[in-house]
Amino acid sequence: MNLKEELLNLIRTLNAAHLQYAVCGGLAMTIHGFVRSTIDIDLLVPEDQLQQVLKTVETAGFWIPSGRMPFRAKTPMAMDIYRVSKAQGTELIPLDLIVVSEGLQKVWESREFYEVDGVICPVVSRSGLIQMKTIAGRPQDLVDIARLTDGE
Repeated sequence: MNLKEELLNLIRTLNAAHLQYAVCGGLAMTIHGFVRSTIDIDLLVPEDQLQQVLKTVETAGFWIPSGRMPFRAKTPMAMDIYRVSKAQGTELIPLDLIVVSEGLQKVWESREFYEVDGVICPVVSRSGLIQMKTIAGRPQDLVDIARLTDGE
């Protein structure tokens, strides 16, 4: 499976269903011009559309649920992440749906639209990526923050 093709298929599927989302994570870094490897697809999704997004991505083959994964629970930066995956043979592509929480509202509002291989794609802004990566705080996130900040 090709991660870029899977992303484009998801974008087309979600756009056709008129659902709101924004690409975030490693693929958003790439769309912003900071190429780096990643093994999953991350989408920011409004809570009121989560169930419809889950049903819609199932039609694109993302049907293996891992369920809800709370992140930074009971903090102002709490996030709920819902993971579903697509499998083909021994290959697995995780799709993380990150629910727009109060702490991510400004990130959501600052999303931008890019054309990716002829498909219009909402993407978390650079400042939004910096905010999300600051919340996550993992080693790769800190590297990404430095790249995003130096690239401004």
